Amino acid sequence: MRPNDTLTFDNGKVTAMVTEVDIDEIKIEFKTSGVIRDNCPVKLSGAKYGMLPLLKPEDVEDIKDIACKHRFDYICLPCTQTGKDIQEMKLSLTAKGQFISVLAKIDTVEAIH
Repeated sequence: MRPNDTLTFDNGKVTAMVTEVDIDEIKIEFKTSGVIRDNCPVKLSGAKYGMLPLLKPEDVEDIKDIACKHRFDYICLPCTQTGKDIQEMKLSLTAKGQFISVLAKIDTVEAIH
């Protein structure tokens, strides 16, 4: 995160600009007003999230166990950032011996490559 980066809260309802970045603190200036509710989504414009895993390993195991046990036809994968997210989920489901389709919510252009 750098000065002049834009943050959006609650899917763009409230916006702010980063003014200062320190080792343990980030200062922002709000550009629009509004209510920021608990657990609202926050997005840093232009940020690349590919370094962060979409799901924790235990989440993947839970998904595989439940989806295979109940013979799901497909699962929905929210917030995909890269095509790798989708491929990894497909591979882990196939490794359990079942073909389960993955429906993905595409959040970035990188997710379709």
